[in-house]
Amino acid sequence: MAKSEVAIFTPDDLNVVATKRALHAYKFAYQYAGIELDEETEVDFIATRNLLSGWKELDELRIFFEKAAKSIKAVLKHTWNVGSIDNLPDTKELKVSWDKQKYTYEWQVDGCPLNLVNELVEKGLVSVETLLSTMSVSQLCKAVGMEQDKMMELYPQYICAKKSERNLRIK
Repeated sequence: MAKSEVAIFTPDDLNVVATKRALHAYKFAYQYAGIELDEETEVDFIATRNLLSGWKELDELRIFFEKAAKSIKAVLKHTWNVGSIDNLPDTKELKVSWDKQKYTYEWQVDGCPLNLVNELVEKGLVSVETLLSTMSVSQLCKAVGMEQDKMMELYPQYICAKKSERNLRIK
């Protein structure tokens, strides 16, 4: 039986220990997480935060745990995908089940979207205006073949940019 690559971690790889510096940084961050700081406390917080070492090790630990979680998920999915649903345990100690199977829908071939829209419009089931009003900016830009920034530059009266959550990077 051939073994395909499912996991990125071996069981021995999971024996990781956080450094004291990383734990100290985490304890400091945890102590203040979600707390609104007054100006004086914020100044002290920033000074202490910037003097602490261990932030890089803490972020490396976060990255490790994220990769380990992906590996564990892949191993678990493979383990419980062997056999049929009837073979899954259902006891007091362990109950395993799968969500209902979901599907994604795709076009059969190029040209199908246009043909379908034309048929729907001909039958009076939808108008072109209704279809266009449900398109997102990215969908419209993709259809036109234009970058979103360029489209916004040309038509600022129609498009606005909303901030999305930023990703934190520590190196």
